[in-house]
Amino acid sequence: MQQIGDKAPRFRVPALIQGAMTYIDSALFQGRWVALCFPPSLGLIESVFLDRQSEAFSKADATLLATIPDTPTLLSSWCSQFGKLRVPLLADPLGRLRRSYGMARTSRAARCQTFLIDPAGLFRFHLVHDLNGRGMAAILEIVGASQRPDTRCSVGSRHRSAGLSSQAQTPVLATQPSAHRGDR
Repeated sequence: MQQIGDKAPRFRVPALIQGAMTYIDSALFQGRWVALCFPPSLGLIESVFLDRQSEAFSKADATLLATIPDTPTLLSSWCSQFGKLRVPLLADPLGRLRRSYGMARTSRAARCQTFLIDPAGLFRFHLVHDLNGRGMAAILEIVGASQRPDTRCSVGSRHRSAGLSSQAQTPVLATQPSAHRGDR
């Protein structure tokens, strides 16, 4: 399990980028903030949503990467329906990337998990959230606050003032059960 401040695991995985399958290496993102997103499922709607979010991450001087949660989605018929998405979709057919971030390969998460990696390649934050505008806004808020050293301690107070739920205020590690009221 990754701990805050640990070196983020390096990866080289197949990826769907701009409609073409290629390989992507995490070294390409050295010097940038990276939000590595593990959605519970990845269909056309989720992919288009993440693609639209990638522009907001670019404006925040960060890169959004999304993982493809299962191997059957690597089929060419699946890949062709997306066209030229801006957000890189990372394939993890052997589950190595998931395991290196402390996630079980066989269990499917009910919620999205996003890991933030700083420009030095260090693991900085892990957020369990819903794959929606509110969850992505929370991640962008954390990235913005982390980029400004004078505001690192005020992330939670800014979430409360923005009207975000308490779930978006507190990071939840993958080994901890969610305490969110709506998960029953």
